Amino acid sequence: MCLLLTVAGCKVELYTNLDEVAANEVTAALLMAGIPATKKTGKDGIAIMVKERMFGEAVELLNSKGLPNKKYNTVGELFNDDGLVASPMQEWARFNYARSQELSASLSSIPGVVKADVHIGENRSDSPFDEPIPPSVSVLLQVQEGIMTREFVPQIKQLVALSHPEVEYDRVGVIVSTMADVASSNPPVVNVGGILVHPDSEVWIKALLGSIVALFLTVCGMGAFILILKTRGKRVA
Repeated sequence: MCLLLTVAGCKVELYTNLDEVAANEVTAALLMAGIPATKKTGKDGIAIMVKERMFGEAVELLNSKGLPNKKYNTVGELFNDDGLVASPMQEWARFNYARSQELSASLSSIPGVVKADVHIGENRSDSPFDEPIPPSVSVLLQVQEGIMTREFVPQIKQLVALSHPEVEYDRVGVIVSTMADVASSNPPVVNVGGILVHPDSEVWIKALLGSIVALFLTVCGMGAFILILKTRGKRVA
């Protein structure tokens, strides 16, 4: 249990096991949105810590930005030499998945794209008598609102078709979903004695103002007491 829970607030883990790059990106996004965040290094990676009462706001913000960035598998990772002999069907499925991962990673690098998922639909038959079905590709993009528009869809379809020689342009489907940018909204503030402060500083500001008022009243009381003593002394004299 955290000490001084009512004053400072308890910190909880927002994300764990992040590498240095991902942790820096997440921390920077939170700080720029006015959400205090710290990094904590552990054995398995870096954890991001935020105040418990700001946990939901932090999650919503990072989801709108697609952070932490999704890690896509590379061809080298999927085709590493594990000493096992794979069947032709397994090799084909693995290669197909590797191509979809590389396409997803390429589309995710486009400015304004929060998340990209590519699925390649391709039937493989070992029988020469089966009629081949033309392959197709479906693309799901989550983009930031106002940054990337649907006018880019033809260019995305062309990119996918050119990266897969067997796929025709008309057999590439693209769905674009927009996400509101939470970071564009102003950070929340509260009014404390006519001063607008971040909610995380509300308790400290109230304590400071209370101390100032208490000090002022103490000084006034001491002044009044001294004045009374002087007045009584003059009367006695």
